[in-house]
Amino acid sequence: MSNKELYSQFCNSKLDIPVFFQPWWLDIVTHEGSWEVLINTSEDGKVRGVWPLFQKTKFGIKYGSMPPLTPYLGIYVNYPDNIEKEERKRAFEEKVVSNLVEQLGDQNYLNQNFHRDFNSWLPMLWKGYRNTAKLTNVFEDLSDLESIKSGFKDSLRNKLNKAAPNLVVEESDDIELFHSINQKTFERQGMAIPYSLSFLKEIDEGLSKRDQRKIYLAKDQDGQYHAGAYIIIDQKYHYLIALGADTKLRKSGAIPFTIWHAIQDAAKSKKAFDFEGSTIPAVAGIFRNFGAEQVPYYNIYKSRNKLTDALLTMAGKF
Repeated sequence: MSNKELYSQFCNSKLDIPVFFQPWWLDIVTHEGSWEVLINTSEDGKVRGVWPLFQKTKFGIKYGSMPPLTPYLGIYVNYPDNIEKEERKRAFEEKVVSNLVEQLGDQNYLNQNFHRDFNSWLPMLWKGYRNTAKLTNVFEDLSDLESIKSGFKDSLRNKLNKAAPNLVVEESDDIELFHSINQKTFERQGMAIPYSLSFLKEIDEGLSKRDQRKIYLAKDQDGQYHAGAYIIIDQKYHYLIALGADTKLRKSGAIPFTIWHAIQDAAKSKKAFDFEGSTIPAVAGIFRNFGAEQVPYYNIYKSRNKLTDALLTMAGKF
């Protein structure tokens, strides 16, 4: 049995595997490269840990990076049921992570955002990997929406109150309309949208047939669309994966109004909500105003030498 076949079986047996780790997801998002998976097993063949990797090649250099629209990958550790003591858990993690790093070998370059649940990066440090903390905002418990709303910044509550009489949020299947709204946000920042409509359609088709996505669009009484949000869903989380607003209409408060609708919808499903962070200052400020917990996750990086760094930077590795 190949690693991918074994990995597919493993993912089917573990309900808490994030959507971004799923083989079908990786098949779609790695269209500009390929993906492979490293697997650590026990002597009796039980999977103890997995590490899916997105691989590309530039200038003859094979390297690992992040696929588009994929916020997290990294190592997933499958703990035995009988582990209770923290010391035993840490020792198990070290063995699994060390083995997977050894399997990877001397990679030319690797830059990967690890899922928030991963904290066992010490064996990677011993092998020369470096770590930078990134941040996202998460509501882990949505059982008390009134309490959550009380934690909003005052200006956010004012925007929501202002938007409520003028806007309505609808669920939609119109991926082309969402993409056009999403594109306007990048244009306002002087940036090109980093994924095509055709690529987004592929992702949307894979998610929608599994009932793992929602598209929310905010419109006014005249039928003008002000903002949109694209949510990806797995067993634990609703992820705010993409967001957009019409530049001319953005003062209506449609962006936070749409996000708040999405949060309330996640609460109905008894799942958590991950804002999935943002490096755009204006967007990061909007997320912060909701008062969700700021949660770190690891960006883990290793490069063979400065020449590799320079060549891949020129090629636009990110």
